[in-house]
Amino acid sequence: MNQTLRITIPCEHCGAPVPPGGGAFCCVGCEAARGLVSGLGLDAFYRRRPAAPGAQRPEPDAPPPPLASHALPDGADAHTL
Repeated sequence: MNQTLRITIPCEHCGAPVPPGGGAFCCVGCEAARGLVSGLGLDAFYRRRPAAPGAQRPEPDAPPPPLASHALPDGADAHTL
């Protein structure tokens, strides 16, 4: 009997399972996010976050977050101080 042992590793950014042969990340978005976080010197984010593995990744059918409340009014200049 030939049994294959499959080990699932968590994505280094969101903790979701990485597909076999996928490297350290579940998707290119997580790879880019990790690069951004590291490039800004914010690696402590990964050590300090209290979320369980995979909790950073939204469910596939989850509705988009309500971002309209953060939008600037029409004609507003985001660069004005």
